[in-house]
Amino acid sequence: MRKQNLSLSDRLFQFIQRGLEQAQAMSPGKDREHALQKVRQAEVALQVDEWLKLSPAESKLKTPSPVFSGTA
Repeated sequence: MRKQNLSLSDRLFQFIQRGLEQAQAMSPGKDREHALQKVRQAEVALQVDEWLKLSPAESKLKTPSPVFSGTA
């Protein structure tokens, strides 16, 4: 099995950035909506990953905020 050089958070963040760039370059339609859906799923995964890294006390006090707000 190959070792990952980047953390899951870093990989998700890069995926989100690339996905938004690609979606912005697309014309409106099903393909663009599908790309934006994948970006939203990656945002949720990133939020869950960050939330899981918090200590139990912090997790009660802090809810992770969205990485990117709005849609492309």
